[in-house]
Amino acid sequence: DPFGGHIATMFGAQPFYPALPGLRYNRVDGFVLGIDVEPIRITSSRRSKVYGQVGYAFALDDIRYHVGFETRIGDTGWNRSDLGFTLGASYHENTLSDDTWKIDQWENALAAFFFRNDFLDYFESEGWNVYLSKYVRSVDALVRVGYRSSDHRSLVNNTNWSLFRDSDFRLNPGIDDG
Repeated sequence: DPFGGHIATMFGAQPFYPALPGLRYNRVDGFVLGIDVEPIRITSSRRSKVYGQVGYAFALDDIRYHVGFETRIGDTGWNRSDLGFTLGASYHENTLSDDTWKIDQWENALAAFFFRNDFLDYFESEGWNVYLSKYVRSVDALVRVGYRSSDHRSLVNNTNWSLFRDSDFRLNPGIDDG
């Protein structure tokens, strides 16, 4: 990678959907144990790949998942000037938060697990998306267009356990379902 991994990190592992770690903890899902597989990296010569994340949320007593497929259309050689397009589609039923700008998912999971401080608010999202992306090497940018259809539902606290603190988690606020 001529850019020291920068391009692959910024653009190669970000599907048209927020990526979640396979291992996490929060007041809605409780402990989630799962696996995740990232999508095609820009620097990869792979033509197609199945990607996603699946895990079991113990307190919610449900499977959380996001599964997708990407395929390259056109040239896939990193040393060539035109990398072609990437076409992708995915389906998901997962616990999401619009608050991840506040705190990293791992830091939040550790705070919730050890000290019963969960700084994010959660909702359930179920739906699908399709997208087309193109890496433009001359300006070092990834251009992506797509369509997403999702239904969102409120979630409530399902656990109140932490390692060191006795107080309760704050309640997860409801949303307008839709």
